[in-house]
Amino acid sequence: MPRSSEHLSNFGVSLAWLLRFAEEHQLRQRRLTTSQVVDEIVVPATAAAGRRRYAELLAAHRDPAQRSALSAGRPFFLVSHAWARPFAETLDSLSQHFTPGEQRRWRRADAAPLPALAPAEAFLWLDVFAIDQQDRSPMQRADDLAELREVAADAEETLLVLDAAATPLTRLWCLYEAWLAGRAAAAAANAAAAAASAAAVSAGRLEPRAAPALLEPALGLGGAAAFIDVDLHRAAVSEEADRGRILAELASASAATASAASAAADPGGLAAAGQQLREALVAGLVTQLSVTGPLTPLPPPPLPPYPPAA
Repeated sequence: MPRSSEHLSNFGVSLAWLLRFAEEHQLRQRRLTTSQVVDEIVVPATAAAGRRRYAELLAAHRDPAQRSALSAGRPFFLVSHAWARPFAETLDSLSQHFTPGEQRRWRRADAAPLPALAPAEAFLWLDVFAIDQQDRSPMQRADDLAELREVAADAEETLLVLDAAATPLTRLWCLYEAWLAGRAAAAAANAAAAAASAAAVSAGRLEPRAAPALLEPALGLGGAAAFIDVDLHRAAVSEEADRGRILAELASASAATASAASAAADPGGLAAAGQQLREALVAGLVTQLSVTGPLTPLPPPPLPPYPPAA
């Protein structure tokens, strides 16, 4: 459905912009984690410009090349990643996923390959740039949670970026995003099955497939164990208040679709949500595009000077 210009779904950024951002701030050399990127770059820049979201700096930029780096209604991919990991690690996985060779393997519609997206055409939704990182009040975080459901439904696909230890599988926000991706994929599959023709596919949307797509290097033993040990109750959060909100959302959504017998056997609703999550992860694992060998980041394309002016 159409979204307002202020909706979070409009705040994906291009892979080309991300590569330039990483180069300008020397993220690879400094080995900054995503959390450090937020604290040292995102929050100061938005505070100085009087903006709430970093993406708004691009939207307000006087250079049209910077403004065009936002998805702004164009197809985008939701990226789920652990803030405790180096940001460059996430960027390397995304760069590998969007190489022309990799795209030939997964970017298809109506059983035929689609043209590969150039870095300037691949829009990636990352919470660090799309969500207000200054106002972390309970009310704002509740609003973020509600809108994130719509972002997951709007996305072409959710890309879950895993390190060798599968750290995101131990983080509640990442598990919630994976669960949302599974529900969105199921809804898309049901809609396609009910349609008389594959209108969405014919219009160029990616074929419905299991979600989330898992982007990972060769998983170590710890990473493999993380798939077995996925636990919504034990998953870590940076803000403890988020735990209650996310678990309540999972329980409520699961209870709404459960049969009377299932509801009686699972009064909290979390067992069903956990099962849905594991099914989504397994489906994503089976259909994943494995990254073998060292990841080779794409060279950053030339872009106007950065950071953007307010």
